[in-house]
Amino acid sequence: HIYDLTFTNAGSCPILGAQVKIGASGVNIIQSWNVEVNSDKKGFSVTNWGTLQPGASYTGAGIITNGDPKLTLNTAPCDQACASSSVASASASASASASSSSSSTTSSPSPSSASTSSSPQQSSSCVTVTQTVANSWDTGAQWNGVLRNTGSVAMTGLVLVASTPARIQSLWPLTSLGNGRYGMPEYAATVAPGGQIQFGYTATGTAQVSFTIEGATCPAA
Repeated sequence: HIYDLTFTNAGSCPILGAQVKIGASGVNIIQSWNVEVNSDKKGFSVTNWGTLQPGASYTGAGIITNGDPKLTLNTAPCDQACASSSVASASASASASASSSSSSTTSSPSPSSASTSSSPQQSSSCVTVTQTVANSWDTGAQWNGVLRNTGSVAMTGLVLVASTPARIQSLWPLTSLGNGRYGMPEYAATVAPGGQIQFGYTATGTAQVSFTIEGATCPAA
């Protein structure tokens, strides 16, 4: 279960961070990006956004779990000097959301959101990669990607190859093989026909990084 987390400050004061707990019994965090996971794997904290301004959203974090986590937002730290209260909400899906009261006074620029899709890049007739920009700022951007097996046979050993690897700051949940090459995560080493792998990355510059795919063996038409 892959969850791209979205945090939205729906209040009137900036928020410094958030602590989130897993409410479902027997569900643990297997892998994560841009969060600090608790030692019991039953919760995490997020502070990477710096200061989340009123009305702003942050989508730069995610978790992989062994089931529906039923997330609850435990606390949202803030500066007590802010007289007004604000509300932050965290959601991994429509069924995993909660809210908590908080307040703060510090401020800093927040990334601007966008949802413009790009055209797919293809290195074969049966495996495609599409990307959507999630956040952008003056010197970089965050992109969400989907690798899809559109063919009729399962694919094992697929490798995503970045055209400009020096621009990539972080990429998840794929495994770095060096030189801009990224292997599929262990839990999804084989991509079934019609299956897909979701990934995300941050990069310098606001243009997307192009990828090609190694290891695709498409049957003859």
